Amino acid sequence: MEGSHGSRARHWLILFLSYGVAGVCLYWVFHGLSLAELLRSMVGIDWRWVALSLVLNFSVYVCTGWEWQLLLQPVGRLSFGRAFQAVFASRFANDALPVHAGYVVRIGLTCRALGSSVAPVVSSLLIERIFDVFWLVLGIGLTTLFFPLPSEVARAGDILGGGLVASLALIAWLVLKPHRTTEPPSHGWLSRWRLVARVRLFLDRLAQGIRSVGTSGVALAALGLSVAKLALFCAAFLLLLKAYGFSLPTWVSLAVFLIAYAGISMPSTPAGIGVFQLVCAAGLRFFGVPRAAASSFSLLAYVALTAPLTIAGFFAAAHSGLTLAQIRREWAEWKGTKR
Repeated sequence: MEGSHGSRARHWLILFLSYGVAGVCLYWVFHGLSLAELLRSMVGIDWRWVALSLVLNFSVYVCTGWEWQLLLQPVGRLSFGRAFQAVFASRFANDALPVHAGYVVRIGLTCRALGSSVAPVVSSLLIERIFDVFWLVLGIGLTTLFFPLPSEVARAGDILGGGLVASLALIAWLVLKPHRTTEPPSHGWLSRWRLVARVRLFLDRLAQGIRSVGTSGVALAALGLSVAKLALFCAAFLLLLKAYGFSLPTWVSLAVFLIAYAGISMPSTPAGIGVFQLVCAAGLRFFGVPRAAASSFSLLAYVALTAPLTIAGFFAAAHSGLTLAQIRREWAEWKGTKR
């Protein structure tokens, strides 16, 4: 009972802190601005470009579903429909829960569909996320050759780059180390190290999953889809800038996109609310866009890039039989199995 109360308390604390951060960010972006100022800055929006942006943004998740299906081929054959459903249900959970917890839903739905254990599916997700970070870090690095980005963004790029190098080193170690299938001891003095043994066993299975993806030939195709995702999302964002009538040079527009994308790529608030507006408005203001226009654009871009996907994710989650309460329960069970 105490454990249950403690878990519930931690859950509410995380939610409180998450929405607290979102509230602080939104206050920073919009304080001192009147509704009339925000509405005036929205006059003249070309909604045709907004509509095209929505199509491109949706296609990002079509590519994500395809990439997910490819990366899972060494684990089992998952239909595109099931892969697509898992990706969108995960998106809905990410929008409802903090720190990108929706990936647990994607893992759970995929394991259920394939009848697979967790480790091989996690290895596919790990490779997908490393590909995404690779292109983001490369984009930030190339952009800094043309423009001095804000110091906060440069630091974020350094952090992401360091994390990428560490992840690649860990994967290389997992793949190259001798393969073991040692089961955790169930009795004797070594039983006190059962948790360590379980972690080692999980890492062995994770390494086997990564090795399977790397030797199957699907990794290269998935890498191509990962850059296609970034290009489509970038195009969707640039079309929103065009719809707003901002006459920014191409490299400046790309820099603003990378600033916004780097901000929302970090695990933070549900749906990145507050954080997206903060980094997007800060990026525009850094390049001389007036505050009212930068703030109102951050709101429009957030709604355009988030709301349709959240709605699609809701229907995907409902079709899979999941409710928000079940998603939270699965997240709690997942955390419990990791102890």
